[in-house]
Amino acid sequence: MNSIEIMPDLINDKDDQFNVAKAQDSNCELINNHFVNMSISASYDLHIEFLNSFLLLKECFEFHFELEEIYYLNESNKINFFHKLIHKIFLKSLCCIEKSIVESKEKRFLILKNVRNWYFDHMNDFK
Repeated sequence: MNSIEIMPDLINDKDDQFNVAKAQDSNCELINNHFVNMSISASYDLHIEFLNSFLLLKECFEFHFELEEIYYLNESNKINFFHKLIHKIFLKSLCCIEKSIVESKEKRFLILKNVRNWYFDHMNDFK
């Protein structure tokens, strides 16, 4: 189950910050679960399972960025513009990364490390 399937009912009321925070927390939990699944898949050299988790992770990122942009980055200024641009660049880079998943076990570990580091850095920068 991905974030998009379980979240829509949480964000119907755009003024309800509690629901937005709840949706973000649930999505962050899903993201962390996908990181764990990717790590296990990489350890056992299961590239199809790794790819499936990667694709679900990408959907979670899209949902996470959408929430950020709607609720926190809606004011028009240079910082928010740059932040949104970072989202677009990262999502495009995930599309490129997706093609290299089948290369090797080591490559999958490197992908996992880089994506996880980027996400945690992004979360720390956003706080």
